[in-house]
Amino acid sequence: TMEQEDDVQGQSAPQPGLKKIVYGTLSHEDVQTVCEAFGVGELVKFSQLGGGLANVNYLLTTSQGLFVIKLCFAKNQPELEVQVNATTLAHEFGVPVCKIFALKRPGPEEHVLVLDGKLIMLLEFIAGNVGTIDGITAAQLTNVGSSLAFLHKIPEDRLVSLSLPGPPMGL
Repeated sequence: TMEQEDDVQGQSAPQPGLKKIVYGTLSHEDVQTVCEAFGVGELVKFSQLGGGLANVNYLLTTSQGLFVIKLCFAKNQPELEVQVNATTLAHEFGVPVCKIFALKRPGPEEHVLVLDGKLIMLLEFIAGNVGTIDGITAAQLTNVGSSLAFLHKIPEDRLVSLSLPGPPMGL
């Protein structure tokens, strides 16, 4: 059976210079469409997660496990594909980032579902707590430093090929 825990409306304002994106809720039908489009099993339940400055995230439980639906507001589709490419490249070089799932459809690999004007990505769920800079530990700072060191190992020609339009927010 499907259980909807929250039906939450995104309230983020668009950033200047970015195309206005349709805001709204993810309905039961929307989330079912997400499950079908990404091929992640049958919807069990979903609820909004906290945090997210430029998007709204939902915890999705399906017959195949836990996932995160990312409803994106601050970037357009080409910028999100650059983010996917940057995240994939970071993963290749050992930076611990979550997997971004591709849509299950023929043709070139795509990672952004456009649903009634909403830009949606599906991510691997990683259990943990959303932290703040307050109370950060020396071990956490060491982990951040290690991740940055991995990023510096990426050859410059690979970074140039990403054509980053600006900072890769959410990487």
